Amino acid sequence: MTSDRWLLLNELYHAAVELPANQQEAFLKQACAEDDALRQEVESLIVSHQHAGTFITEPALRKAARALAHERAASLVGRMFAHYRINSLLGVGGMGEVYLAEETKLDRKVAVKILNETFSQDESTLSRFIH
Repeated sequence: MTSDRWLLLNELYHAAVELPANQQEAFLKQACAEDDALRQEVESLIVSHQHAGTFITEPALRKAARALAHERAASLVGRMFAHYRINSLLGVGGMGEVYLAEETKLDRKVAVKILNETFSQDESTLSRFIH
């Protein structure tokens, strides 16, 4: 592909994705005229752009950690720990997860924090948590 062809392709792609989806086809028909190969290349880029969506708007590790936390949270909802029944996940942080729970002895709502395994095994972190 020549640099001129690439510049044209790039220009048409950016112009097309700025348009509403229902206007893109008419725009490409006019802009590409009889150059079907150019039109197909631009359309291919548009499809890739649409499928990419929000890809890499968030670091993969953070997204994976959140997914695992929610998966774990789902498995804890409804379970009993001593006299606390876990009702729902309130939030996830660096040290662990916080759940809305019901204390069954006094029939009241409480927050229960469950530390991540790595933090629960570290004495200084446990001390900081208790304070």
